[in-house]
Amino acid sequence: MARLQSRLLVLLSVALLLVCGSPWSPFAPGQPAKPLKLQLLDGSFISYPSPRFLNSSLVFTVYNSRSAFLEVLMTDNYSASNLVANITENRFFLFLDNVGNKSNVEWMASLFPPNDHLLFVTTDPRDTWIGLITAYYHCVDHNCGLDYLEMCGGDGHCVDTRRLDGRYDWLPGPYLSFGSRPQPVSVVSDPCSAPIAGIEGRVALVELASPAHNCSRVEMLALVEASGGSGLLLLLGLDQPMFEFSCDQCEAQGLYFGIPASVVGPSEAIKQMAEAGNATASFLNRQSPNFFFAIDKSGLYQEMGWLLYPDFDFHIWLAQSFEYQLELERSLQLAAEHSLQIQVFDNQVMEGDSGAQAVVEMPAVEGRFNRLLLNFSMSCPGATDADCGQWDHTTQLFVFCQGDAAAAGSLCGSELGRWITAFRRRTGHWLTDVTPMLRLLSQGTCTFTAKHAPWAMPWLDSLTLLLSRHPTDGRPAPSEPLFLWEGGTFDASYNTIHSPLTFTAPTNYTLVQISALITGHGSDNNGCGEFCPTTHVFEVDGKTNYSVTFDQAGTALGCTRMVRQGAVPNEHGTWLYGRDGWCDGLDVKPVLFDISNSVRPGRRFTLQYWGLFNGTTPSPTRDPGYIIMSSYLVYFN
Repeated sequence: MARLQSRLLVLLSVALLLVCGSPWSPFAPGQPAKPLKLQLLDGSFISYPSPRFLNSSLVFTVYNSRSAFLEVLMTDNYSASNLVANITENRFFLFLDNVGNKSNVEWMASLFPPNDHLLFVTTDPRDTWIGLITAYYHCVDHNCGLDYLEMCGGDGHCVDTRRLDGRYDWLPGPYLSFGSRPQPVSVVSDPCSAPIAGIEGRVALVELASPAHNCSRVEMLALVEASGGSGLLLLLGLDQPMFEFSCDQCEAQGLYFGIPASVVGPSEAIKQMAEAGNATASFLNRQSPNFFFAIDKSGLYQEMGWLLYPDFDFHIWLAQSFEYQLELERSLQLAAEHSLQIQVFDNQVMEGDSGAQAVVEMPAVEGRFNRLLLNFSMSCPGATDADCGQWDHTTQLFVFCQGDAAAAGSLCGSELGRWITAFRRRTGHWLTDVTPMLRLLSQGTCTFTAKHAPWAMPWLDSLTLLLSRHPTDGRPAPSEPLFLWEGGTFDASYNTIHSPLTFTAPTNYTLVQISALITGHGSDNNGCGEFCPTTHVFEVDGKTNYSVTFDQAGTALGCTRMVRQGAVPNEHGTWLYGRDGWCDGLDVKPVLFDISNSVRPGRRFTLQYWGLFNGTTPSPTRDPGYIIMSSYLVYFN
């Protein structure tokens, strides 16, 4: 009876989600994980919580045999080997079958070498709260739910089979091309001879069980597109395993196709219906409970996010993010011991032209503190990722203080920090050292404004200032920052708008720094500024250069390498690609140059700045990108 009640509760939860969306529940991300007892394949039991899982993350995969995506995820040898290679003492990966099918669990276990941190569970998830949480974390968009191909004959009879679409980064998905509209299908017996007759405006179906074709699958796709075909279906033979239609070299070669391609089957019924003629194909999706969720190192439920393609790298990146979060909490505790904490925002809504604003009464800063950290986090209205804002947006924090520091210069509305929102992920928390900007703050009334694109969906911002002067910290304190240059349109005129600036150094200082927030955006013919590596050069007296090159820009996995530093993993969109000075879901850390050795006390000196692409002034032929920069000269004493 208890098992029946549990399964009825799961079904009811799924129905409510389909109707009502994702209201708050005890399974919402960030809620404490409930106790759990599971039976493993060897007959033993594990319990959560328990000493075995103390300070550990648990990432769950709930297999569904109707998902082609999950089959490829499990059977990719490189992906599985990489998962094993990245197991650490405090990472556990659990595998279940969505209906408790023991043979499927045995099959999954056979794909991995024995490892105490890979746990294969025979318990039916519908008999535990796992069935409820996977229903609550219902997934939307790519690689979620059950993609399938529905083929209908001229007599109206329809059959369907599993489907896995070609990877997003080198060809469009079928939904983008066709929506749910039925498409005419033609069987192509020779996909390697050009031109292919009779497929104009039709989806070409190629049977992979036929005698071996004398061209590659990518060449088939190119011939189908050149012959006017609207898409390509690769039909598996009865004994052929599902695979992902990928092209490792396409992106590197700038090769992009305008028609979708999918692997389907195996299905004898699909083959016969297509060969009979007058068949149409529809590319559809059945919503299902999510395949993944996690418990982080603090014992809280968390979503997996979006898997762009079937690879266990996404599991590894999620585990890395949990380790970052734990280290962040430790860093915050340590910093708080010697800091004055001033709360600016507490889940304040950031939207529209005004963004998020707060007025704060600041204490005296000069002579009292020598360090400034920003404890900043972003979440979104609603309980799950599905409620979060789409696209990645630059978020800038400006401050205007009506005290002595602001009155003495032209620092009204100066940029104090910068972050990039995550794409449909509700997490994001960073501790950013902006000490050179400390003296943008002064005693009295300060207005803080956090802004992103006014048309973007809202975010909830939380910000606490940590001001400190550790009694044993011998570091100097910054003086009031002197504004240098901002960015601009990254074209042939970029460097002409940044004129040289001359200063006289004070007689008493211990350190001179240039501090700059620099990020590239837009996309010209070279991918600048978002996906091209730009170089930024600061020169002192025409002699000494200080420069930074954002060489991760445009790399396929550049931003995945920043997960350990706080980048939010498994976002929507192309979050993995390296960007020009930034990543989705990450703080923008100031670029710092110590120019002390190039400056003499009481002497005049001249600073010059250039922005370069490939070592020279940018010269795009279309749609020039732009650089967002706030740069300052700061003396410390």
